[in-house]
Amino acid sequence: GEYLLKYQIGMDIYSGITLADSLNDEQVRNISVSAEKPNVKNRIEYSLMETNKSLQGLNVKRYKAGYIPSLFAYGAVSANASRSKFDIFDTSKRWYPTGIIGGTLQWNLFDGFQREKKMKQASLELKKADLSLINTANALAMEAESSRTNLLNAISSLNAQKKNLE
Repeated sequence: GEYLLKYQIGMDIYSGITLADSLNDEQVRNISVSAEKPNVKNRIEYSLMETNKSLQGLNVKRYKAGYIPSLFAYGAVSANASRSKFDIFDTSKRWYPTGIIGGTLQWNLFDGFQREKKMKQASLELKKADLSLINTANALAMEAESSRTNLLNAISSLNAQKKNLE
């Protein structure tokens, strides 16, 4: 029991631990066991799976956005002295301004179906993450119900042993 407690709280199982309190039979028998369904959304495992699912959804959106054309605009303005001497501060000599404005439109019409295959693969990964989320929720609910049943069985066993002792 101590090893399990140390493991569950993230402690080295070979280090020492001192339990400051104990349970008596009456306290154990008076534990109320809730019949409510456990809220698996409070578990960190479920939260990690939800995050994975949302990341996979973003991955699908990323590949879908690859079909959208992109438009870039750019511009630059500069001036050049074009002199063989270093007299750039001489205001009587002329400077030659240069300006450039441009744009780029990128639209990938055919990529050898690579983008489509990646999008299908990302969609499958999203479905897989969704199924993993459902499986995790079921596993956590089963774990909670199993623990609840074990507690009820342990209380029942304790009561039976108490009767036998009397």
